Amino acid sequence: GATVSGPVVAQCSAHGAPRPATVEPGPGDTAVVRFATPQRRVAAGQSVVLYERDEVVGGGVVVTE
Repeated sequence: GATVSGPVVAQCSAHGAPRPATVEPGPGDTAVVRFATPQRRVAAGQSVVLYERDEVVGGGVVVTE
């Protein structure tokens, strides 16, 4: 698939609100997601879903906080 980079909306909890973020390629097959504002309760092992408008464009599992 295509590599996602740039501004996105990221959601880390099924009940959490999607929040503005930026994603950039990381080493290997990883990515770095940086939220526009600090987020509480994002933990290693948690899923993160990336959106552009209403479309899912990527996702993964948090490996570091």
